[in-house]
Amino acid sequence: MRLLLLFALACGSTQDPTDEPIAPETDTTADTATTDPAPSGPLPASSRPAVGPDASLDCGSVGSRSLGDEVALLDGRLMMRPVQGATIEARPWDIMGAPEPTTSETRLFLEAGDEKVVVMVSELFATAGDDLVAQLQQVVAESALPTRLERVAAVGGGLEAYQVLPETLDTSTEAVFVYGLYVVSPDRTVQHLAFYVNPAAAEEGCIDLAMRSAATLRAGERTLDRSARTWELVSGVRGKNLKLPLPAGYSVITQQGPDFWVHRIFPVTDFGERGPSGLIYFGGHPSPFGPDSATTFEAPLLGESATWRRWTDERGFHAEALRPIADHWMTHASVMGTSEAEVQVLREAISGAQIAP
Repeated sequence: MRLLLLFALACGSTQDPTDEPIAPETDTTADTATTDPAPSGPLPASSRPAVGPDASLDCGSVGSRSLGDEVALLDGRLMMRPVQGATIEARPWDIMGAPEPTTSETRLFLEAGDEKVVVMVSELFATAGDDLVAQLQQVVAESALPTRLERVAAVGGGLEAYQVLPETLDTSTEAVFVYGLYVVSPDRTVQHLAFYVNPAAAEEGCIDLAMRSAATLRAGERTLDRSARTWELVSGVRGKNLKLPLPAGYSVITQQGPDFWVHRIFPVTDFGERGPSGLIYFGGHPSPFGPDSATTFEAPLLGESATWRRWTDERGFHAEALRPIADHWMTHASVMGTSEAEVQVLREAISGAQIAP
């Protein structure tokens, strides 16, 4: 799932990122498909010269704008100066959905007349392993949009960066991909930025407009906590929180809807790798994922006995359980991995979690 998401963000999505809804309770655990990595080799340096922060560029009317004030991305993971007038606005979400957490996604949006500029910034919950370049080459090679991968020197704050440039601007889609950037922060975790314009603004200079802003990137103060710890998360039960003990190497993000919370658990693995992942939902209307053919077993769910269901499909092994925790209030937990053995540690952590003051 993570690499498939990167294909869409880094190399041109056919769906407008300003309009994509977010489902409140979807099994978004890692895709288990495997492919051989592309061969790694030396990367060329940036093929485009840097431009000044106040340069006027051919990118519709927005190309004449200078850069605005610095803003915090991903709740302070990165800092950057966007084009003047761009503001942080969450992606629109369905009335039954929830906004993406600011710890995992920042969306910068500018609308000027009939022109739009969108920057999607994503936490990838991944570290830069020894084969990062090979993995990035694979992403680019498998993109439907012709792109090229290059090294970038013009970023600050101890960041390492790799840019993805389109060979041509595809104006047949409402979201025209103009620039992508993979950033390695000082803690060796990886973030991603994707710059889009709409066809009304799309010109060659939009690539320089994106690069001009990206050149102001620097590391923020927040790091990704990957230590073994007990997470204290909202349960929706008055006066009580969920206390979830997780081993080192995991992170949690929370989506809050109008009447539910979803806590998504991600393993922080090397870029391109996968691991067991899951979610814990609190609300009044849980939606089981499993097929009718799923088998059952008994095990605790948040400290009390529950019936779990397990099944295997093309994505791997799944297990889920539901039970009431208060009047008209339910919890739904789900885990997924390549095998039952792989999800065991995560499932046991969810089994032993407690709802307590």
